[in-house]
Amino acid sequence: MTSRNPLRDRPGTSVSRRRFVEAAGAAGIAGLAGCTGNSDQPAEASSGNGNGNGNGENESGVDVGEADEDDIVLEFWHIFGSELGSHLDHLVAEYNDRADGIHVETTSQGGYGENFEATMSAINAGNAPHISLFASGDTSAALDADAFIPVEDLLGDNVNWSDYMEVVVDYFAVDGTWHSMPINNSTAIMSYNRDMFEEAGLDPDEPPETMAEVRQVSETLVEETQAEEGCAWANVTWFINQWSAIDQEFVFNNANGREGDSTEILLETETARRIYSWWKEMYDDELYMATQQGWGDASGAALQSGRVGINLGSTAGLGRNAELAEEASEPFELGAAPLFSPHDDFHGGQIGGGSLWVPEQAVESPDQEEALIDFFLWITGPEPQAEWHKRTGYFPLHRESRDMLESDGFFEENPAWTAGFDQLEKSESSEYTRMHMVATTGEVGDERMDLWTALRQGEDLDEMLSEYKQRIGDALQR
Repeated sequence: MTSRNPLRDRPGTSVSRRRFVEAAGAAGIAGLAGCTGNSDQPAEASSGNGNGNGNGENESGVDVGEADEDDIVLEFWHIFGSELGSHLDHLVAEYNDRADGIHVETTSQGGYGENFEATMSAINAGNAPHISLFASGDTSAALDADAFIPVEDLLGDNVNWSDYMEVVVDYFAVDGTWHSMPINNSTAIMSYNRDMFEEAGLDPDEPPETMAEVRQVSETLVEETQAEEGCAWANVTWFINQWSAIDQEFVFNNANGREGDSTEILLETETARRIYSWWKEMYDDELYMATQQGWGDASGAALQSGRVGINLGSTAGLGRNAELAEEASEPFELGAAPLFSPHDDFHGGQIGGGSLWVPEQAVESPDQEEALIDFFLWITGPEPQAEWHKRTGYFPLHRESRDMLESDGFFEENPAWTAGFDQLEKSESSEYTRMHMVATTGEVGDERMDLWTALRQGEDLDEMLSEYKQRIGDALQR
């Protein structure tokens, strides 16, 4: 191994249905398909296993080429299904075509949970991949394993971290160190039916920006249009985390696990009470449609059918929502805007998604290390990241990518894609917006979703906040 060198008020936008769908296709299934139970992260499309079949072609249908006899082969395990997997494989195929003596092979392990487990099992068996994609919620477990090379050590002086979007890389930094490389990152946004807004006498260029305004708009949509409820979104904890960050509040004690192990969830703060009471009142007054617990396509389907005029999701779901708008029995113009705030102030939300980790045991020679450096620098470069954004809706990590997209007229043709950028530009990077260092999958995540289910079923707010604070605290301490 070579020596290491550690480094220390925007209106809503619309989308042209035809051009947006042509640009995005079905890429945006991310954030809408099922997701291995990790409610803290937007789900990724995962359908079947993307293992190579021996001739360079994955089940995504994209031929990534074949390795020459003397090539250094890098195994890259990810979580994408056929749609997003094909977009990743297009980039990998381009890299393989230009790389000299390096070949990257991709394998989908099915989902975040499955890939994390598969990677840890492979490490224990001594045959780890060179690169693996983990959800940010798995960071704490990955660090505890002490089996990965910090990516900033790997890249050393070869990378200038200021070339990347600050809010994204800051989210993933742990104690001043970048242990992994962000790659598929998005933020929560609001999508809405612009035609329905106009029918209701609402200005589609002035979407609601606060919870109070969402209630008012929902009331108007129900009164003036076919909408049965005003809005819909999945019962996932990601939105709670977003609203808490916007309100400059922690979700867990000890600064969301960054100043020591989190032993309790902060459910009795003013912010938590404000969020859950508003949500419950929206449901009780038939202004919010409860769809499903965990990620799924139900809220998108409700928007498509006209049952609601607003839904919440990920920027990586814009393509899918545009497709739903195009395929509706009465096609409509889709709008997108930053996630609304619990009150008048917007301090900054969180991003979500995953990052690339490098198992140390897989890097057996300086040549392999140099190959990894070459691939990481290329795939996070301006051109590949601009293409990644166009294909998927994920944020382009490199700062220059947005300038390239603007110069190419992409945002002019697809203005809804700016909604996520607008939210990032409004965000203040802080201790509240950084990644939670808490195991968010399994029992903790399930209990947090069960809390909302209990409230929806009519349980008392104060009693449930107290009860679930104890239950989740017990789970955190196990």
